[in-house]
Amino acid sequence: MALAASFFDGDLFAKHWFFWTSDSSLGSYFVGVTASPYDRALKKLGAHRRTLLKKA
Repeated sequence: MALAASFFDGDLFAKHWFFWTSDSSLGSYFVGVTASPYDRALKKLGAHRRTLLKKA
């Protein structure tokens, strides 16, 4: 997070600012590798739990 804090908001959310982020912004990249995988995992765990509760 210290790396993200070292950039201005305009730099974080400007598309094509860094060549290695392709068509997205650096801010989107940070969200994609931090919060998004956990959100998907929680949704999958919730769906699995509901499936198990239906079987019980």
